Amino acid sequence: MSGGDVMSDGRVKVEALLEDAHEALRCEDLESALDLFQMAAQLEPDRLEIEGYVDLVRGQLLKRYRDRIGDLQAVPRLLVPGGEVKRFNLPPDAGFVLSLVDGSTNFEQLVSLSGMAAFDACRNLSALLDSGILGVDA
Repeated sequence: MSGGDVMSDGRVKVEALLEDAHEALRCEDLESALDLFQMAAQLEPDRLEIEGYVDLVRGQLLKRYRDRIGDLQAVPRLLVPGGEVKRFNLPPDAGFVLSLVDGSTNFEQLVSLSGMAAFDACRNLSALLDSGILGVDA
């Protein structure tokens, strides 16, 4: 296989990823769209329009995560007994964010204390809320 064939195959794969990502956007499946755009960006890092889509989708997701979290001054609490958390098989980042929840630290402080980008911290907090591990008193 010549170098041109490899480039052609890679370009075809990127175009297929972009097509799938745009379809995910049309279906409002932002998580899948982000994953697909990021894969395409890894394959062709010099294509600025792909990075633009990554940033656009991340912005939309961050808004969704912040809407899910609600009041950043609210204090989340653990809804699941500590021993049962293992059954959720959390990714390490989510487990770390969960370890910061102490019943007195609010969401804004948790984002700051995590040392993560706001997007990643909010993504993890939103997932913990959605899974029922965390809750907020009304």
